[in-house]
Amino acid sequence: MKLSLAIIAAMTSVVSADYWYRLHFETCQGHVNPDRLEISIYPGKMVDIGLILQRFACQVRLVSTSPGINPANVGCMTYKDPHDGSTTLFETGQSMNGGKTLVSKPFRGIYCYGG
Repeated sequence: MKLSLAIIAAMTSVVSADYWYRLHFETCQGHVNPDRLEISIYPGKMVDIGLILQRFACQVRLVSTSPGINPANVGCMTYKDPHDGSTTLFETGQSMNGGKTLVSKPFRGIYCYGG
């Protein structure tokens, strides 16, 4: 019985360590399937949003976060090319400020952090 509880506790701690941000994107031009405009991403991972949207995005907004993340502390950086870290479109990461819309030059990559 104690072993079962230990396994359940370990599994619960692993699951609760999964943090995510739910982001809403707006493309620069053209219509996109609305189901593709809102996705969840993990902190500290580059995401090729251009591949998902099949075009460049120009705006992104933080919609929600997993429990345990403070939305006021989330920041993101946009990239022209998600496979080239030198193609940043801002000097530093931009605060998402708990739901503020981030307007950027056209981007295909996004990297978010904090919380």
